[in-house]
Amino acid sequence: MGDEGAIQFCTKEELMIMTLSKQLIINNISCFNYILLTKRLMEAPVQEQKELLGTIPFSAAFAWEHINLHGEYDFGEDVLKDALSIDLEKMLQFDIMKKV
Repeated sequence: MGDEGAIQFCTKEELMIMTLSKQLIINNISCFNYILLTKRLMEAPVQEQKELLGTIPFSAAFAWEHINLHGEYDFGEDVLKDALSIDLEKMLQFDIMKKV
C-alpha cells in the first residue's frame, strides 16, 4: 500500500489476497456489530428496546468508526480475559418480538 491507501504495484494474486482480506474484515466487523447490538437489546429495558428497534433499520451493521483498524492487535490470554463476554446460547434463544 502506498500513500492514502493506494496500491502502487501488485500481482493479480496479491490483489486477490488484499480484496478477500478486506471482505473478511468487513464480515467480522458486521458479525461483531450484530453481537454487540443483540447484547445491548437483551440488556435494555423494554422502552429502550423499542427505541433501539426504531433506529436499527436506519443504521449499517458494517459501520466501523468504533473499531481501530490501525496498529497491532494482541489476542493473548491476558488481554482476552477481560474481553466482552458473550453467552451465545442465550443470544440464540433471545426473541425480541416476544418482549416488545
